[in-house]
Amino acid sequence: MAVDGDKSVVEFSDEGSSSSESSGGCYSDLQGLRREKLNQFLTVSGKEERVPGQPKKRWEKLSNQRKNVYVNRATAVIVAALEAITPGDAGHLWTAVQSSRGVETALGIEDTIDRKYLEALAETYQHATSWDTRRQVLAIIADLVPYRDIQKFIPGLTDYRIKEARLHIFKYGRGAAVPLRKSPRMRISENQLDHFLTFITSSHVVQDLPFGQRYLHLENGQVLETPNVIRAMIPQRIIEQYTQFCKEVDMKPLSPATISRLLTVCAATVRTSLQGLDYIAADGAKAFDDLSALVVKLKDKCVCDGEWFSYCQEALKAGKQYIKTEYKVCLVVYVLKLNNNPLCIFLLSP
Repeated sequence: MAVDGDKSVVEFSDEGSSSSESSGGCYSDLQGLRREKLNQFLTVSGKEERVPGQPKKRWEKLSNQRKNVYVNRATAVIVAALEAITPGDAGHLWTAVQSSRGVETALGIEDTIDRKYLEALAETYQHATSWDTRRQVLAIIADLVPYRDIQKFIPGLTDYRIKEARLHIFKYGRGAAVPLRKSPRMRISENQLDHFLTFITSSHVVQDLPFGQRYLHLENGQVLETPNVIRAMIPQRIIEQYTQFCKEVDMKPLSPATISRLLTVCAATVRTSLQGLDYIAADGAKAFDDLSALVVKLKDKCVCDGEWFSYCQEALKAGKQYIKTEYKVCLVVYVLKLNNNPLCIFLLSP
């Protein structure tokens, strides 16, 4: 059924069963009644326009002239309805209706403007080369658009990245760049450096070898030739001993990372055996090994129990390690304390 002006034309389809013809006829009658009442409403409202008949083609296939006719008639109907609901204030009502987007929601229409913005942001996100830049782009819409809607424009986007973008908004602001954190290098005082170099070049840490040489390459290209030395301890043990030494002499030590870098730059051979280098320490270590072997024999003869055996083994290991490293540090500290005594200075002076 189509309504043109005040006349109603009812068209029925010849195809289909009698039940479909009956339902189609009822629908056409209902549409005709609606148009008739709508035309009466326009007449009462003082509008000369009349609702045209139902189009036989889809909206996309209609001509521009026919589309303009429907647009003009719809405009007249909307204006009449707004003036009837809020006389004298129809403009404000229309603005509120547009802002609420209730019409688009009821008709299932997507906002083309929002879609263009989302497409532009999605394109920007895809063109970004780093995660920091992409996080800034997501931080523009992460808390405004639902996660599923964003996924339609950015396929493969994970929930973790959305949460990171929302956290970015909370910490730094919407789309703001993350402030750069500067970590300048800390300059080591010459006193600290000289104190450490004196320690690692002392006789209880290194010993000179009668053969071989070491070459130090400076930044300006100069090469310094130095005697080959051998360290009696591994780097980790040197760090521990130096830290302990600084505590004994009330000196602020360098950080372990700085000491490790200095030991890497100051190249030296690490000893693999004390034999031939330090006979006193070697003989002392051998004595501890002999005592440890004796304790094992006592255990095998069932002379001692397991608790006593474990205690002796741990004590012998600690004593052996003390002779190798800590004994020398304690000796140096003791000598330094003696040097501060006027009587010791008098006795040690030539």
